[in-house]
Amino acid sequence: MKKTLSVFAIILLAFVLTAACTTTGQSSSGAYTSGPVPAWVTTPPASNKDFMYFIGLGVSKKADLAEAEKYAIQDIISSIIRYIGVEVTSQTSTEAKGTLDELTTKISREVVEKGSSRLAGFRVMEKWHTQDTSGIQLHILVQYETTAILKEKTRIEELFRSHVEAITIPESLAKEFEGSGKYYEAMLRYLDAAAAASTSRLENANILFLRNMDGAARVLEKITFVKISGDIQTVTGEEIGQPFTLKVVSGTGASAKPLAGTEITVAYKEYRNNTGTVKTQVLKTDNEGMVSFKHPVPTFSGQERVAMSIDVSVPVRKIQTVTKEQTDRVTSFQKLALTKKVEWTLTAVSKAANLPVSVYFVDLDENNKPFPMSQSTAGGINEVLAQEGFILKSSPISPAIFLGKKDSEVVGIIKQGTPGVMRVIIGTAGVESSQLDSGRYIVKVSGTVKVLDITTGNLIYEKTITKSVTGTNMESARQTAFKQLGQEIGRRIAAEAK
Repeated sequence: MKKTLSVFAIILLAFVLTAACTTTGQSSSGAYTSGPVPAWVTTPPASNKDFMYFIGLGVSKKADLAEAEKYAIQDIISSIIRYIGVEVTSQTSTEAKGTLDELTTKISREVVEKGSSRLAGFRVMEKWHTQDTSGIQLHILVQYETTAILKEKTRIEELFRSHVEAITIPESLAKEFEGSGKYYEAMLRYLDAAAAASTSRLENANILFLRNMDGAARVLEKITFVKISGDIQTVTGEEIGQPFTLKVVSGTGASAKPLAGTEITVAYKEYRNNTGTVKTQVLKTDNEGMVSFKHPVPTFSGQERVAMSIDVSVPVRKIQTVTKEQTDRVTSFQKLALTKKVEWTLTAVSKAANLPVSVYFVDLDENNKPFPMSQSTAGGINEVLAQEGFILKSSPISPAIFLGKKDSEVVGIIKQGTPGVMRVIIGTAGVESSQLDSGRYIVKVSGTVKVLDITTGNLIYEKTITKSVTGTNMESARQTAFKQLGQEIGRRIAAEAK
């Protein structure tokens, strides 16, 4: 409900009632004039480029000059506030109210305590009163320097306007966008207005906050995702031929309308040294509501997810909630935003997976001697490659036979002993160090692996990898270290070997 400025003026002038002189005929401002009616009472002075003039009229039926002065001051304040052109409402901030409070207090004291110099450019020119059987009428003439009052007017107008406009301007834009079907832009502006309301000191800030959060949720609800492309299967290390494509619309079915300019966040994984890192890109829908994302050349083998969504984290981060109701409203909006998401599966298959392969790996001790019957590293490699869909072929050949052999010799042995194998994985894994620390055994192993093409005899891939493992006893720690090393080698081959 709106409050008139006169109400505030009355409150702010309360001290006048106690500060003003209570005797008839004189106040704390000095003697009042009486006698013939001054010209300024009937013909107020015209304001000019240097000064503006205001006249206050106060009437006391009890013939009390102090009471009449109170009403005259109130009249002056009302005239000045009308000139400044602001009005206190439920949308007025406490800061703006405080500024107006300060101004009216200074005016009051200038009138009551003439010459107090509390208000720059303001001066009481004359007080004149007349008395008859109906009581006392008091007229007060004040002069205000034009530059000073214009400066005050600009300052107060800005305070009144800025706090309200920080909310009303984005809210108005949001309504315009919503009316024209631009729901994404409308959502952002509603969130801007809610953020401004969340830090505002307006009396009805909470109402404005909730209203704009509801607006943001309303337009977000109207945004629909339609998957145009399906899941993609490709070959590791090769460019993907088609993009992931999404259409963003409002509504459903035949009546759905494309939403252009909607920002879509794409999330996917990129791999380096077999370690995946989540990457994001922000794309905008075109005039048909379409957005396409071409995934970088996959450097992994297996399956990963590609997601497209509307990311509201940045605008929501600006909102500062205070009450549980506000927090609940933001949480509800975030949950709604999570529903605006689609995902695809990207399957990358190693080209090498289609070629029959045999694994020959030797586990060595600290003295570079083969561990009898140890196949932990080879077991880890085979386990991962089987999961990746590789064609694994067993062989009667002992891995130890390849120790110290040249690549060409290895190829010759494989051709004779394991026909049909197209590639061979050979290598050694050794214990670099082992120690007991606080009751735990720490074993560090490393392995060097080669992948050879049997048809051409070429070296396809070569890598040295290290792994450290702790265990409750030396034997279990060593076996676990070799197996985990083999698993890592398998993952590297699947992702990196062409």
